[in-house]
Amino acid sequence: MRYFLVKLYLANTFIRALKKLETWEKTATEAAIKKMMQKNYTNSLNEEKIHNDFYSARVNLDLRIIYKEYEYVWALVYI
Repeated sequence: MRYFLVKLYLANTFIRALKKLETWEKTATEAAIKKMMQKNYTNSLNEEKIHNDFYSARVNLDLRIIYKEYEYVWALVYI
């Protein structure tokens, strides 16, 4: 498994939304973030470009992570 160096910033909106999730949803979100950090992950995250540098990554059928991507900086905005 290969990881690349990236800085993660968590927006207040992301943290507030994360606190509202059930324990199993938080665990799934953490696993999805770890997959995002890998460069050789499968299409299981189904990443989609939303607008300009904003992307959406699927955690499961009900949850998606919304984030803004710079070169090596990701700002997790909402889930």
